[in-house]
Amino acid sequence: MGIDPTGKRLAQVVAEIDARDTQTPTTPAPQPAPGPVRLGRNNTPLSEGGKPFKTRKAAGDAKKLQPMMRVVTVPGGYALAEKTPAQLAAEERASRRLRNPNTSAPGEPIPAHAFIAAAGGLSRAVAADIGVDGNPRIGNRTLFAGQGRGLSMEQATQMLIRTVT
Repeated sequence: MGIDPTGKRLAQVVAEIDARDTQTPTTPAPQPAPGPVRLGRNNTPLSEGGKPFKTRKAAGDAKKLQPMMRVVTVPGGYALAEKTPAQLAAEERASRRLRNPNTSAPGEPIPAHAFIAAAGGLSRAVAADIGVDGNPRIGNRTLFAGQGRGLSMEQATQMLIRTVT
């Protein structure tokens, strides 16, 4: 039996190495995290044989039924994936910011166009009548409402008269 430079006998070193090799690890090896679930057509996961959407529009239409999902690009098309916690937090901050109309500076008189935008905006028919191109932004709102919504010119006039008097 030989002696190594630290003074241990070779048999002792071999026994220590064998003892270390035969011990079971104290912590199990980490399992790989399962990949994110990607949903294809008919809400079938791509990992289970589902087929991706062919167009972004088709995936967007399916997303409208599942607001907690987002459209992602995958090989062969598009799929739906769950939104990340960061995306959900960003949506919450944006909804809080946009919840209340911010159309004029605080403490200053509100201009008529800002008042109308804060009330929901004018209808698109009014935009055609007065010849306005586009939809001007007023703070975090727009002057004209979406299709089938909004105030008529008479309704807006009545609202302004009620607030002045």
